[in-house]
Amino acid sequence: MARAAHKHKALGCEPLYIRADATGYSGPLHWFIRQLIAAADYARARHLIEAHCPNHSFLLGELAAALASAGRRREYEEVSQLARSASGDLRGSRRLAHHLVTAGLDEEAERQYYWAAERGDAFAAEWVTLRAARRGRHAEAAQVSKQALLKHYSHGPLLALARHHAAAGAVSQAGNLCRTLAECGFADQLVVAAKEQADRRDHAGAQVFYQAAADVSHPAALEWLSHRSEGNGDEKLAERLAQDASRAGNSGALHALAHLRMSKGRWADAYRLNQAAAEAGSSLASDWLARYPPPSTCNSPDI
Repeated sequence: MARAAHKHKALGCEPLYIRADATGYSGPLHWFIRQLIAAADYARARHLIEAHCPNHSFLLGELAAALASAGRRREYEEVSQLARSASGDLRGSRRLAHHLVTAGLDEEAERQYYWAAERGDAFAAEWVTLRAARRGRHAEAAQVSKQALLKHYSHGPLLALARHHAAAGAVSQAGNLCRTLAECGFADQLVVAAKEQADRRDHAGAQVFYQAAADVSHPAALEWLSHRSEGNGDEKLAERLAQDASRAGNSGALHALAHLRMSKGRWADAYRLNQAAAEAGSSLASDWLARYPPPSTCNSPDI
């Protein structure tokens, strides 16, 4: 019967919905509570939640957001505390903030996210960081993101802020943040972010992330910068970076640079670089040397 009443959106069947919830079929009761919230019957909705689903933080969050929207501050504070407690303070606060954003109450959502960010919630810290940055509150954004990194060892907010600055063309600010991340041990995450920037054809942004990772000798970052330097015509820098990458454990950087030189018809350079790569442990370079003769015996091999 509860299923049929729910199907026909019957609002006068509260006892049926309660009995169905007691047997494990909670959908109709949750729907009914949401109808009460939409009709601003907050007291009745709260009574049903506390009596029959006190641990349902999602419903509590919806009710709290509706109370905040209606300006019922005292009740909002009470229900928001219940929402946080229902699923653990941090998760509950995140859910409540989500409902507040959906209701258009960004200022109140920011307060909830701040509360969670100060207690180590990385998602909340990132949300607060980006909101502050988009509103020009750059000192606040930097403070929140750096606190997440240094106090809770969460790199996400600072990385998101670096992306924001890079997208806005603020390369210097982005570079400073990326260097902080690299020095704190997050060079791998910078390389992942750099690849994403490059996939979007934002090579200037990618270089900011790669450069910070290369400054702490990340092998993949050094190889990327080597290729970019070669493409820009700075062959000496390209070789130096490839050698640095090799010393950092990426002997493939020399082999890759050799391929670039070979594509330009620079056979002697290609052979020399492959020799260095093979000596550094590159099996691909060793295979290449076994297949092709040295330049003194063949000036233009069929490759």
